[in-house]
Amino acid sequence: MMVEELSDKKCLKIVIAGDGATGKTTISKRLNGTFRSDEELSMTTGLDFHTLEITEKDGKAVIWDLAGQEQFRSFQDTFFNEADIVILVYSVEWFPSYMNIDSWLSMIDRDNIFKIYLIANKIDIENRAINSDEAQEYAKSRGLHYYELSALTGEGLDEFDQDLLITARKMTNRVKDEEIESHQCIFNDEYIDLFEDTNFESKHCNECKEKNL
Repeated sequence: MMVEELSDKKCLKIVIAGDGATGKTTISKRLNGTFRSDEELSMTTGLDFHTLEITEKDGKAVIWDLAGQEQFRSFQDTFFNEADIVILVYSVEWFPSYMNIDSWLSMIDRDNIFKIYLIANKIDIENRAINSDEAQEYAKSRGLHYYELSALTGEGLDEFDQDLLITARKMTNRVKDEEIESHQCIFNDEYIDLFEDTNFESKHCNECKEKNL
């Protein structure tokens, strides 16, 4: 499910990032209730948007689901502009995705982020490449909020989901309306393919900068 039309509503900006094939889109769909076990998801080759309901009173958030491929890294830091919450994802079966978390962190202006999560996905797989204790120590040393889950089976998801919603509610309650205005949900039902849209970097990223997104 892409983001619904929210042009006149305020929302929080949540960015989910990490290497390709780590399960970011499945996590996003789990969070906004659109996951289907019979749906085959292809790797994101662009920028996808998922609407997350906070509460009827507190409004909505939009999850920016970033492609994780190396060829897009040169301008991906643009997408972290004005983010409120960041979710970094790695796969417990794929060591490089864990090692690259530092690279993703380097794109983020941490002074302006309310909370950063580190998610260890695919814990349903028996042979782990990354030890849980090691990952928790790493998260602690970087000031990241760590959760382990399986986006496929849903194991461990509820605890993370609750934490994320509580965090989003705290943000909507503490930020003044005029500050949230800069995060107006300007996107319609849209998926941007970075392979097909060759003018994306010059066209859309400049729009993001102008709108402080």
